[in-house]
Amino acid sequence: MRRKHISPVAVLAFACAISAADAASPVRPKLSVFQMHVEEMARQRGVPVEEAVRAVRDWGVTGADLWFAPEQLASNAKMLSGGLVPATLVVGMDLAHTNDIARRDAAIAYAKRVGSPRIMLVPGHLREGEDRDTAWAAMKPNLADFLRCAEKAGIGVDLEDFDGHTVVGSRVHLRRAFAAFPSFGHALDTGNYHYWQEDVLAAQREFADRVRHVHVKDRAADDPTRSVAAGTGIVPVRKILAHLDEAGYAGWLTIECFGSTNMWDDVRDSAAFLTRTWHAPEDGAHAVGFKGADPRATQLRAVAKPPLRVLFVGAHPDDTDILCPAASMRLVRSGARVKWLAMTNGDRGHQFDDSATLARRRRYETLQAAKITGIEEYMVSSTSDCHLVPSLEERAKMTKVIREFKPHIIVIHRTGDYHPDHRAAGQIVMDATYLSCVPLWAGEYPCEEGLIMPSVFFYMDRFTAPTPSRCDLVIGADDELHQASEALACHESQLYEWLPPEKGLQNAVPPASDHAARVAFAQKHWIDPVHYGQAKKYAREIAQCWPDGGAPKAVECFEVSEYCRLPSDWERKELEKAGFRFVPHELAPREK
Repeated sequence: MRRKHISPVAVLAFACAISAADAASPVRPKLSVFQMHVEEMARQRGVPVEEAVRAVRDWGVTGADLWFAPEQLASNAKMLSGGLVPATLVVGMDLAHTNDIARRDAAIAYAKRVGSPRIMLVPGHLREGEDRDTAWAAMKPNLADFLRCAEKAGIGVDLEDFDGHTVVGSRVHLRRAFAAFPSFGHALDTGNYHYWQEDVLAAQREFADRVRHVHVKDRAADDPTRSVAAGTGIVPVRKILAHLDEAGYAGWLTIECFGSTNMWDDVRDSAAFLTRTWHAPEDGAHAVGFKGADPRATQLRAVAKPPLRVLFVGAHPDDTDILCPAASMRLVRSGARVKWLAMTNGDRGHQFDDSATLARRRRYETLQAAKITGIEEYMVSSTSDCHLVPSLEERAKMTKVIREFKPHIIVIHRTGDYHPDHRAAGQIVMDATYLSCVPLWAGEYPCEEGLIMPSVFFYMDRFTAPTPSRCDLVIGADDELHQASEALACHESQLYEWLPPEKGLQNAVPPASDHAARVAFAQKHWIDPVHYGQAKKYAREIAQCWPDGGAPKAVECFEVSEYCRLPSDWERKELEKAGFRFVPHELAPREK
């Protein structure tokens, strides 16, 4: 091939163009993410971990904060094999009460083997009734030992304001630790200081020369215990980043969203926020190079409220489809996060199928129904149909659901009902709702500090003992009945096989080939009686909600439990945004 001659002028022009492009490109931060976040992304999306790793790399994340625990090592390996590099290794110890030399050596050796430059040490929690100063005195020699061994291996060690129950868990305690051990670095967590009502900017200024790692965590406006995507909450993340930049920080910015119910989106949005914000002016302007970016976007996101989270619970895999489809769909359209939970797998309700076959069928039916209604997740318990009892085991299982999803509102059957599973479901939810906020109950499912007890609403029913249902709020369902019927029609094992003989309809069931007739059958015999029936039964209350007329012909009504927390003003506004109307009478709060 003949080499083409390029003039010096062309070379100079090309070099200038490259320089101009570099100057216009945003300076990308070093982004990391917790290894457990990537796992949770994969779990929530139902995809392999490797796919989640590829996604975060596409978003500009190049590092992973690994966790030193036997059950996490395989996941750590997937992060590294997927191309993420170790940003730090989180190691938990109990150095106030013991010096576990074997664990210390194993952690340091693991950090060295995977190439982690630093260890973030969580050095131990206070025991019940333990004096912090006494625990600190006992911890000091063990801290010195850990630090000496890590430094010998060439690995830095950082401390974080982990929480108020750790021996070193606040600005005052960190100040004492840093004075005693000058070589400790600081893992600055943007959300922890805020949660413990400390001035994060003051702490950042005080420890500026020690910051070696940063966890970027934002907090929800309505619930400061809950993490949200960076830039969408109430923590001054933009100011913190600006101050870090001013101080010359060039280390990792780790995305932290523990407890997120939409981890994929929260990690993605956090990465985008950090990328456009790093090295950007503090006043909200974006870095050069992001064409079409509106400087107002992040300002609007910073005051955005988190979505309302509502958990609708039924005893069986079709109860929610019948009792609350309109409310659920209206909430989803308003931006709320909605989950349905069946507390049994429904494996007894059939004339011919064996239990294993029926459980599989009913699980498939719920998945099909969820696609039509747009429900985020339709969870089905492994508990066998007709076996639900208010046991400690079931109470703990429901506690786990509450602590993980953190619903603002739970909707459930009343505790008086014809079906034992319905009665048990109501009792279990009522018990777990309160106990979910008791940290020492069900300790295998960690209770985050400040977890707020959900409000509990009841479905309407026809029973009057011990008391009839009370209509406290209502939502119109006229426009949702057909879609609700389409979803309910997915429960073929029930609507067209098990239940018709009970109603004397076995000869009226349309053939499987006539889908439209089957949907009409579901609406006529299950959807309409509930929705039009409630409109008739609670006509007086509904008229109060639509005093100027125009009340819907079909509705879903709910009772607010007086035994749990009443809905907050923000929750009421979010419900009203979805179309709910509160009956104008006073709700009775639970006495404290």
